Amino acid sequence: MDQYKKPYKKLIYNEINKINCQNVPPNQQKEAIQLLALTKGPSYSAVCTWLTCAPLNDGSGNYTVTSIKLSLVNGIKSAFIDIDFSVFVNVTSITLGQGIYPSKLLDSLTKLTSLTYIDVDTINSTYTDSLLVMPKTMNSIKIMNIGTKLGVNFFNSQAYLVYIHNGLQGYELPSNFPSTFPVNDKLIWLDLPVRQGSGFPSNIGSSFKNLNNLQLYIQNGKFDASYQDFDFPTFSAPFFNLTKFTINFINFDSNYNLAYPYQTWPFPSNLLNISSNLNQFEIINNGFNKSNTDLDFSFVKADSFILSFAGGDNRYYSPLESCDFIRCTSTKPCLKLPPKTNLKLYWCYLDISTFDFKNVSSFTMSQNKLNQTFPVQIFNFNQENFYIEIKDNNFTGTVPEEFCYLKMGNFYFGNNDFSDVPTCFSCLGTRYFGLYDPTYVSVNPYGTNFPQSGTTCVTFNFTNQYNNIAKTDGSTVLTLYGKDFGWYINDPLYLSVGIPNKYLLLSVPKGIGSGSQSTGFSNGRFLSFNYTYEVPEITSFYYNSSDNPKLLIGGTGFNFIGKNNVTIDGVVHTFSEANSYLYNGSIYPIVVMNNFPNGNKFTVSIKVGNTESKSVTFYLNSSSGGGSTTSGSTTTSPGSTTTTSSGSTTTTSSVSTTSSGSTSSNPQTTSSTDGKSDHPSSSSILNVSIFSFVCLIVSIIV
Repeated sequence: MDQYKKPYKKLIYNEINKINCQNVPPNQQKEAIQLLALTKGPSYSAVCTWLTCAPLNDGSGNYTVTSIKLSLVNGIKSAFIDIDFSVFVNVTSITLGQGIYPSKLLDSLTKLTSLTYIDVDTINSTYTDSLLVMPKTMNSIKIMNIGTKLGVNFFNSQAYLVYIHNGLQGYELPSNFPSTFPVNDKLIWLDLPVRQGSGFPSNIGSSFKNLNNLQLYIQNGKFDASYQDFDFPTFSAPFFNLTKFTINFINFDSNYNLAYPYQTWPFPSNLLNISSNLNQFEIINNGFNKSNTDLDFSFVKADSFILSFAGGDNRYYSPLESCDFIRCTSTKPCLKLPPKTNLKLYWCYLDISTFDFKNVSSFTMSQNKLNQTFPVQIFNFNQENFYIEIKDNNFTGTVPEEFCYLKMGNFYFGNNDFSDVPTCFSCLGTRYFGLYDPTYVSVNPYGTNFPQSGTTCVTFNFTNQYNNIAKTDGSTVLTLYGKDFGWYINDPLYLSVGIPNKYLLLSVPKGIGSGSQSTGFSNGRFLSFNYTYEVPEITSFYYNSSDNPKLLIGGTGFNFIGKNNVTIDGVVHTFSEANSYLYNGSIYPIVVMNNFPNGNKFTVSIKVGNTESKSVTFYLNSSSGGGSTTSGSTTTSPGSTTTTSSGSTTTTSSVSTTSSGSTSSNPQTTSSTDGKSDHPSSSSILNVSIFSFVCLIVSIIV
């Protein structure tokens, strides 16, 4: 039963708390009751029921208002608030909804020393900026509509966000920030409207050094005869840390009634060097006219760059007006882009075939209503993770085959006028894509070129012409080229899709002899891919003749999953699986043995599974003593070999070599009689220092 009592106890406690906290200071009580009456009605007088209160810390048992959040109710359409907000000395946040018009709020801010947040729908009353001292606790200012002149002190705050959306009649900005203005290093996000008569501070970049995000709402709609053309904002100095810049042309009213005509400007050249840290630039709706100069964004140094143009709803504008500023001429586009650009075009009537988008790594385009084939040649589809979304346009012809080779989820092309698709799509059918349908509903709702179910798909195939020789150490990745096999495979294990519908990757595991990997495909087919492991080959040795002598045999094709049988001068020695030793950027398989036999030369071979390597003869330096490290090579020509001992080179003459076939079944007695040397040249020998060798031995022992 206790679990049912707890919520009721909490509710009772809250109600008692509300009753007790009615005892707020008289000046707060008076202004709060008036505030509630104007926004909710005269019967709303319980201050701490509708406003947030907290106990005072003076031991009096009284409460104080700490948060004001009000909206109009009970049919009240508007409320003109003339109260003195400065009495709420402990308030931390003020939120006033639509239709509430406070006349003294900005003048009250100086005394609200605990205020951190204001969110107000409309401020259209004047204030005295010279007397304003913004609270040091302020971190966020949001004003939806403003109709007053803002002075420099309004911007001299600790707020990280200042959001002002719409400028009303009477709205003005400082023409410049004075040199004595204390630079606001806290402001990160700033949204400002610009309209006729508002002006704009041209040195805003140097006044807010840590500003990251700037959005300007340019109110250029000519709704009535009173509209007067004004200058587009200029920037006398670039920004220090600006990363995102958005220009949003507002040529529609609050009811989204579009203005026509509207004012336009040439694209300002100083926007092209507004910030060296820029990584996102957006232009929304129509406001720039045809440009006479290149829009060169190649100055951007960011790892990736987002560039977005939205021409506005073309149902209301002439097609030639949408995104007109990047059209330049009919033969030469003026848009230059840096590598890894994410380009977005909405409501732009553009013949994109005249552009060069090879630096575009992500492309989104919709509502381009010009009938045209898709110009695949202007893009670089070979980029890793290339993304393209061209749904809701009027593209005609056949969907380019390049879409077959993109990752699932990286392409959309539906709701166009395409009449056909490549076989990679028709082989699988629309059902293959499930909830993710890149065709939107289909390529052509009235056609049959993209059926719901897949076809027999005669174009599905894999070529047999691939390198099927694999290393035994598990480092080999085979490329298996095919066509129209889809985007996914079933039970892949060591197989993966490299490029959809183009090739698979087979990561061959460690092994010996031969092997195969099998997988199923989305079209119901099932295939196996075979491979053969390389023949073992000995290429070098390393010998330490200390009190605990070690012999290391280097080469390729050794057994990394089982025993290695090494034959030295006719005697078979069995070792565990080979190790991989990384040296100078290469991996050398090795086996290690103790008690190397006495003598100045030895013949060695290795048997891996049922395959025997060729026998090779190595020579030791006869002068080497205990504790020295000797690196050996096979002979470089009949009758001579080069050995290395303690950094010096010695040549031993009149020495014959032996070589045996790679499938010998009796390594103890097989020898070469053709007089040729089958040993690697000295250039293939790995010379290791005593230090490297000691480190290797220690690592093996450990």
